[in-house]
Amino acid sequence: MISNKSIATIASQSFRCFSTTSLTFKEAVATKSSTKVNSAKSKSTSVKEKKLTLTEAKKSERPKRPISSFSLYFKENISEFYKPGSGETTTNAMAAAAEKWKTLSDAVKDEYKQKTLPFRQEYEKANKEWQTKFKKPLSGYNMFVKERMSQLKAQTLDENKEILKNVAKEWNSLTKEEKNTWNTKSF
Repeated sequence: MISNKSIATIASQSFRCFSTTSLTFKEAVATKSSTKVNSAKSKSTSVKEKKLTLTEAKKSERPKRPISSFSLYFKENISEFYKPGSGETTTNAMAAAAEKWKTLSDAVKDEYKQKTLPFRQEYEKANKEWQTKFKKPLSGYNMFVKERMSQLKAQTLDENKEILKNVAKEWNSLTKEEKNTWNTKSF
C-alpha cells in the first residue's frame, strides 16, 4: 500500500491543487492575462495584454473537483493495468481497472473513500470561498422585498404575484431617505 504522504503527492501531481489564497479581480486579471510578443518586426518587444471579463475571472478561479476514490485506486495500481510501450491504450487500461474496481469489496472501497476525504473537505471549503467571493450584494430594493415577503406568506402563485405588486407599490411610496436606509443596510 502507498502511504498517505504518497497519496497527497500523487494527487497534487495528477490534479490541480486548490488555492487557499483568494485573488481580487485585478490580481486575477494580472496573473491570467495573456501576452503576445512581437519581436519579428523589431528588436524591442511589444506586449499586448488581454483583460479577463468578470465571467472569465470567475471561471479561472473556480476550484477543481477533488480526486475520486476510483481515480486514486487507478493511480496507485496503474502499473497493474498499463505498461508503457506495450501497445495497449489507456482507455483499455481504464476499462480493466473499472472491472476490477467493481469486484472489490466494500471495505476496500471505503478505505479509498477515507483517503480522499481530506481532498473533498478542502474542495468544499475552497468552493464555498469561491462562491461567496463572486456573490453580488443585495440591493436595497431586494432586501426590502425579501423582508416583506418573509412576513407575508402566500399559499398560491396568484397570491404571491399580488403580494409582490403591493410590495413594489410600497417601495415606490417610500421617500428617498427611507430608500437610502435600505440601500446602506447590509445582510
